Amino acid sequence: YYLIGGILGLLILIAVVAIPLIVNVSAWLANLDNSSSPPSSDTTPPLPPTFESLPNATNSAVLKIAGYGESQTTITLLLNGTEEKTALLPLDGTFSFDGIKLNAGENRISGFLTDQAGNNSPPASELKVNFKKSGPKLSPPLQMKSKHYFP
Repeated sequence: YYLIGGILGLLILIAVVAIPLIVNVSAWLANLDNSSSPPSSDTTPPLPPTFESLPNATNSAVLKIAGYGESQTTITLLLNGTEEKTALLPLDGTFSFDGIKLNAGENRISGFLTDQAGNNSPPASELKVNFKKSGPKLSPPLQMKSKHYFP
């Protein structure tokens, strides 16, 4: 009986102490391996922003520019290659800039996004808007010799 009691006691000791000890040491060693590798960082840039359509020409010196992009990124609006405005995109990813002042003649509008890791998107496709204060000159209508026109 002493032999059976000793074997039973040894098995209980192994189950209570040795197995949890082995599991804890294994977990600690696995964690040690993971901590030696450098932390991964976000190096993927966001996609470029998308602009809503704009007129090709206008006689208004002020324009509203709107569109969408990846949420929680910062949009940088470029007017003729120069930074005009920036804004943080909300969760729905939309943006709108009111009161963008155009220069006389051709205006080139583009932009890019910057994510929280500092990655810049490629620039958006450039849009061109011509601003001219006066409308087009119209020639006077043709005068007809009679009320009816026959070729």
